[in-house]
Amino acid sequence: MPTGADTWAIYEVKSSGSVKEVQVQNLAYQKHALEGAGLRLSGCYLVHVFVGYERGRELSLQDLFRIVPVEDELLRAEQLRSLTGLRLVQQNATLNLRFCARRHILSPLRKM
Repeated sequence: MPTGADTWAIYEVKSSGSVKEVQVQNLAYQKHALEGAGLRLSGCYLVHVFVGYERGRELSLQDLFRIVPVEDELLRAEQLRSLTGLRLVQQNATLNLRFCARRHILSPLRKM
């Protein structure tokens, strides 16, 4: 949804009654992809059904849905993804070193 001349906000609408971690992770990937495509984002929100809503004579969409800003959760998700990516790089480097050590150090010793 455009929020200005060159900024957008993400509103992800869910049928659940609360914000779930998997929804935050999904929104984190969407945010990453949109920013990578050059869009400037002014905010990210999850919209879910308010389970305590009781309909009167008229339907009130403002009361039926809750709009929850999830910037803090997205920041934690991005930090976790960065940390996880770093761990994967470190693990891969360790595996490569072990492979090289076996191939270049241990193999010639076995031939003796």
